Amino acid sequence: MTNSEIFSQNEFGVWANENCEVLRSKEHCLFFERIDNFFAIKYFHFIEKDNKINCTSYGEIHFLDTAVKYKRIEYRIDSILNKTSIGELNNLTFQIMGKEEIQNLSLVEKISIVEPYEMKFASKESVGKQLQEWMLGIRLEANKEKDLFRFSAGTNMHSFMFDIQDGFVYCRAARIKSTNKGTLFAQNIRLYNDGKYKDAIMKKNNYEEAIKQLVVNEKLFNPYACVYDANGFYWSLIRYDVNQIVLNGCNGEYIFFRQGIESNQLLEWFKLEN
Repeated sequence: MTNSEIFSQNEFGVWANENCEVLRSKEHCLFFERIDNFFAIKYFHFIEKDNKINCTSYGEIHFLDTAVKYKRIEYRIDSILNKTSIGELNNLTFQIMGKEEIQNLSLVEKISIVEPYEMKFASKESVGKQLQEWMLGIRLEANKEKDLFRFSAGTNMHSFMFDIQDGFVYCRAARIKSTNKGTLFAQNIRLYNDGKYKDAIMKKNNYEEAIKQLVVNEKLFNPYACVYDANGFYWSLIRYDVNQIVLNGCNGEYIFFRQGIESNQLLEWFKLEN
């Protein structure tokens, strides 16, 4: 079996059904599943090795309502994965093994993997496009000594997070859309627990929510305030230069940086789409 047979480019993307969502790339898989008031989130980092799928790190969290009932992080492992653990295509259906059964998911957004390149500089006319571009790709920060494991990923239309720290858990799937005034951010899945504030939300029909196009009301952007309406949160432009864009992220300033060929922040690079 060749590498291309193990990892089909047609599998790379965002997939969803009513109760699940998956981000699947060449070497990463993030899987959300809901069963009534139970939520399971799994993260896999894997590589092709000797014509097999070798898992190199792994994370799993279970929520029952808003309570964290199970948490596991494997910072460094060497184990063989079954393909159904990270999903595979059967005709046009993406199939992945859930807690109780195989889940069938439909495509929400296609992802194309590219080689590292020089992202474009920001200008007054291109802030929105550069926000879209600079958010692209996969990042992973893992430090066992600090009890930190944070995976994040941005596609052209979605944003994902799997963040586990001491006393803190935050997992999300969200839609995003940027303009020259900032970014509209709308979570369709939010699982959060810091011991005081707790959330466990997945939209009633997750597929319908995940595939829905965001409509931005540019009048709502305000660099001096956190703005929220039925569509989501408006992260407003505060300032920018050619290599950096700063938004009012409703939880302090969110800073986005241009990436280049020599960048070591991105584990995978995604193609910018129109």
